[in-house]
Amino acid sequence: MKYSKKTVNQIKTAGLLHDIGKVALEESVLNCPETLNETQWKEMKRHPEIGYRILGALIDMSQIANFTLEHHERWDGKGYPKGLKGEEISTVARIVALADSFDAMTTKHAYRSEINK
Repeated sequence: MKYSKKTVNQIKTAGLLHDIGKVALEESVLNCPETLNETQWKEMKRHPEIGYRILGALIDMSQIANFTLEHHERWDGKGYPKGLKGEEISTVARIVALADSFDAMTTKHAYRSEINK
């Protein structure tokens, strides 16, 4: 895709750290063996903002913090936490979201099987 080395490194770092906010969530929510209820889902949806605050407090991580905040935004504007849409979402966050979605669909979870590859 002809990205600079800096951008590729940002994508890699954001991919590794995008869910860092989950460290602050209740284990019962993270390891729930069934579909999350409304309260649990509300808690889970906090992780991008928590990750943003964690990474934003570190020197040289402000851009990665922004990508972390945006990784659950959706092209149609129905994502979270800010309801960004289309090109309002950074390219790096969109790449991370795509990779995260692929991983979620192809990994077995306690509450569902993976999609056959």
